[in-house]
Amino acid sequence: MALSYNPRFREYGIRVLDGGTAMVLIQFCPWCGVRLPSSLRDHWFERLRILGLEPGDPEMPGQMKTDAWWREEEDKDDKGVDDKGDKGVGDKGVR
Repeated sequence: MALSYNPRFREYGIRVLDGGTAMVLIQFCPWCGVRLPSSLRDHWFERLRILGLEPGDPEMPGQMKTDAWWREEEDKDDKGVDDKGDKGVGDKGVR
């Protein structure tokens, strides 16, 4: 079984071995059955929309090309700080 992880979208899956990049998304660990974190794909596209960008846009910030975009927001949420450094909930958080 060829497992795959897409850090940009926080997606886990089983690769389809057809020569392409397709995978079947999974929601549970195939060994222990624990529920895996939910995909952030919809949040990523929403963030691009808010930024006025399209996938592949040359103006896309570097963190949007990796998992940095959601890890930074997760760190802010863990600290209870919004994007301006104020305590409280920011309007750009990943929910």
